[in-house]
Amino acid sequence: MKKFIFTVLMILCVSSIFALPGISSVIEDTSGEYVYYLDTSMDTPSLVGFIYYNPQTYAARFYNEANEKDISIYITINPESETLDFTGEKIVGAKVLEDANIVNYLHDMFYEFTSRRKKIEGFAKGSYVSEENFPQFYGNVRIKFNQCIPLFNLESIQSVDGNILFSLFTMGQLVSSDDQSFAQFKGVNGLTDEKSIKALPKDAKRKFKLKKSKSSSEYTYNSQKVTLDSGWAQSLDNLFFLGNAALITLTDSTFPEDISFDTQKVFLERKFSQSTNLSYALYNYRKFECTENTINLTNIYFQPETKNVTRDIKVLKRISDTTWAMFNLTVFDSVYQKHQKYFDSIVDSYSITE
Repeated sequence: MKKFIFTVLMILCVSSIFALPGISSVIEDTSGEYVYYLDTSMDTPSLVGFIYYNPQTYAARFYNEANEKDISIYITINPESETLDFTGEKIVGAKVLEDANIVNYLHDMFYEFTSRRKKIEGFAKGSYVSEENFPQFYGNVRIKFNQCIPLFNLESIQSVDGNILFSLFTMGQLVSSDDQSFAQFKGVNGLTDEKSIKALPKDAKRKFKLKKSKSSSEYTYNSQKVTLDSGWAQSLDNLFFLGNAALITLTDSTFPEDISFDTQKVFLERKFSQSTNLSYALYNYRKFECTENTINLTNIYFQPETKNVTRDIKVLKRISDTTWAMFNLTVFDSVYQKHQKYFDSIVDSYSITE
């Protein structure tokens, strides 16, 4: 379970000059951020991904398991242009004539998403729904944008009769030049029918028995408090393990003084909802609640290589104008499902001292 430990920087920098041409976002893109969408408007569902490398370089990928298509285009653009101006391209995995329509589709989506996002510069925070005519999706649609999503801020495209045509599957950020998370993503459960697409992936089989404990203790870290029974082992002042099944961390995250409260919330939502290093956060199962000074965020992560499914529960509480305290419980999903009340009671025990 230790491989699921993550580090939260004490100073989170959210300022950047990088973005798609002509687009200004609350949180600008940083190198390695990517998005994958599920396009269900086709005969068979397909994955469509976009990644930002630097102001000049992007890539787009099309993956369709049923038709055995895995095509990527690597694009350079003119970052000084106010419109999307391609200056170079490399195509990988496509047959010249047979797959020309897929390559054109990737071009069209890149242009269309950039252009349509550019037209709604008025939305500065949160989400926004735009009703537009979109010929590639057969007419009038509702496009939902969300500032926490990288690149186009695009969350979904829905027909006027309520059918989801195009929706965010996962978003993430590469952790190094060796990270193959974008290049190797192939979805979950296969993409062959509506049932398999929507089914929560099943966690790998594992042996775990929750031992009943009559004693519990209150642990503190800075201003944070949580109650744990004797089954938990304290490794550091802010780190606890329940065997190999779960871990808890308590951390603080501090922003520079010039970062607004609204920007802080968008940044935390974005960064803590991202996939990382072949561990994919499934956006369809994400739960996000935000009150004035508290963020509750739950993500389900799927790891294709091991078939592990983990549930990541975060509670963030604002303790000053610049600082947030964070409780993080990561637990294998099969263990959580079997002992949900137990883990939920731990989350409920978390609090901040006055």
